[in-house]
Amino acid sequence: MTEYSVQLQQGNRDAKAICTRLSKPSVVMHWLIAFIVIFSIALGYYMTLNDRYDLYSLHKAIGVLLLPLAAFRIAWRIRKGFPTPCTRMEKGKLWVAKGAHSLLLLCTLVMPISGFISSAAGGYGVPLFGISLIDAVPQDMRPINQLLATTAHTTHIFAGYFITGLLILHIAAAGWHHFVIKDRTLQRMLGR
Repeated sequence: MTEYSVQLQQGNRDAKAICTRLSKPSVVMHWLIAFIVIFSIALGYYMTLNDRYDLYSLHKAIGVLLLPLAAFRIAWRIRKGFPTPCTRMEKGKLWVAKGAHSLLLLCTLVMPISGFISSAAGGYGVPLFGISLIDAVPQDMRPINQLLATTAHTTHIFAGYFITGLLILHIAAAGWHHFVIKDRTLQRMLGR
């Protein structure tokens, strides 16, 4: 047994005392927003890579639904704070983990806001499952505001790539906690 694995085992025993359960609202919000974000990003990649313009209304509607959920989740996180890690962490690693979580939360706001602005300023309208929140304008009047539409669209694209990378790191970190460190981080996020 290596010194590192002995430290991990000792850390796991200590972690049982500090790994508190998350509230049901925290767990539900995490997985609901995770599903919506992953589905929306996958749909965004699919529709742009395959020129599926018929899917843009669905993508926009999902973004409109995500915005208030993400805002509520961020307000919840600010009010409740970050949960105590299930394993003792060095300050640097803890800072990186909190930073990554904060960036994920921020991206869940940036993505729908930039998409909303891009679509509205581009003159394409903002639909919500058949209801027009902002009407599209005729083709010859587009874009309504070129600079705003372009800036928002560019932000939306880069934020999409950025959140994809963050999600990959987030999922890898969950796997690392579960399979390498063997703490309760993933079980806690599953509501156990």
